[in-house]
Amino acid sequence: MSVSYKNPWLRLPLALSLLCIPAFAQTLSFPNFSSTSGLTLKGSATTTTTSDGVVIRLTTTKCCSAGSAFTTAAVPFVIPADTFSTFFQFRITNPGGIDPADGIVFALRDSPQSLGGTGGSQGYVGIGNSVAVKLDTYQNEGEINNNHVSILTNGQVTEADAQTPYGVSNCHQPVNVTGCMANGHLWSVWIDFDGASIHVALADNSTTRPADLIDAPLSIPLLLTAGNAWVGFTAGTGGGYENHDIVDWQYYNTFNPTPVGNPQVLPTSLISQVR
Repeated sequence: MSVSYKNPWLRLPLALSLLCIPAFAQTLSFPNFSSTSGLTLKGSATTTTTSDGVVIRLTTTKCCSAGSAFTTAAVPFVIPADTFSTFFQFRITNPGGIDPADGIVFALRDSPQSLGGTGGSQGYVGIGNSVAVKLDTYQNEGEINNNHVSILTNGQVTEADAQTPYGVSNCHQPVNVTGCMANGHLWSVWIDFDGASIHVALADNSTTRPADLIDAPLSIPLLLTAGNAWVGFTAGTGGGYENHDIVDWQYYNTFNPTPVGNPQVLPTSLISQVR
């Protein structure tokens, strides 16, 4: 359906409203977390120094904890044209207990709640209107295996588009096993939303972007009904546990993907321009 305006002045409010939409580019860049300016850490999340430098440790190796790190201020997510691209690196170490568990979640949420439950909730389940990419290292009921990536929405446990990195589906003893996310290696993650679909790629011990592991249609503005998004990470442990470390992170609130086969340009300086 098209609309034709007889009076040209009726076009003015629309034109002015478009001019008022702010132009954003890179809004976050953390080469490490020696400064967490612009971030709010909750639960078990803290900073610690490792061989990777100063990292955000979302959980430590103990039972029944959950931690989160989200932007203190929101980024706009108002219209269907809103998009984003993000890249981060993580390292999971010292798995123990009944099995390595439970994994890391990258999420955009529009509710005040920034930390969900422990264990299989991975600090995400219960946070309300949101969309997330889950990096799961423990097989709970209904999940495909103990090494998979999936899409979550609205703070719920139901997974969509679950896929297995490198086809490695048995990671009960993951240390140094290529393709197991809890293997202790430095992993790279690319997540891009082009306005219609979400694209997720992972690489084990590499910063060269591989083909997408997940390419799924999604309408994020319909999920983030408040028109804003707080962006960040959660993780949880239960009877199984591991260190969940975020090593570096950059976020663009524009669609700015690294092409497949190209090396990622790592963040080199701190930027925190969420406003």
